[in-house]
Amino acid sequence: MGQSIEVAVKNRITDHGRGWCFTSIHFSDLGGDASIRKALSQLQKQNVIRRLAQGVYDYPKMHDVLGLIPPRFK
Repeated sequence: MGQSIEVAVKNRITDHGRGWCFTSIHFSDLGGDASIRKALSQLQKQNVIRRLAQGVYDYPKMHDVLGLIPPRFK
């Protein structure tokens, strides 16, 4: 069951596209808080997402010349 939550979280992240900043609250409909936090932790270890601060992540945007682009906060 844990794997399916991780896949669902990853799918939602990739659907939003690169540059998206998010917290675990954005995935609360997919499972319990502990499961979501574990999925986010695993995705960070796999370098799919980046942890910006405690509980705040982004799906980093890459530029061909500049490399990793900082997130935009609105």
